Amino acid sequence: MDADRWLLTVTFDSIAETQAAGVYEGGLGEAAEFYRHIREYWDNGDPDFTDEVTSLDGETVTATCGSLEPFTEPLDWLLMHTVPKFVSLERCDPRGLPA
Repeated sequence: MDADRWLLTVTFDSIAETQAAGVYEGGLGEAAEFYRHIREYWDNGDPDFTDEVTSLDGETVTATCGSLEPFTEPLDWLLMHTVPKFVSLERCDPRGLPA
């Protein structure tokens, strides 16, 4: 039987929403910045972490991995550099469905 996986889901305000709130600081938006950060971190990270999968869909970033350790640094960066609308970290089965 395959091991469970972990699913991180993070949703951000859109650029239009941040502009309307008067807090837009330019750039790609928080979703794209977090996606770029987690991809760079995992691409340059520990070679033992080879099963990570990351995607960007609009203002939502999802990432899956077979253990919790690879999420430590990205979650720290997330909370220090962004203001997400929604953050969820849940265990799921090998197919990515909630356990």
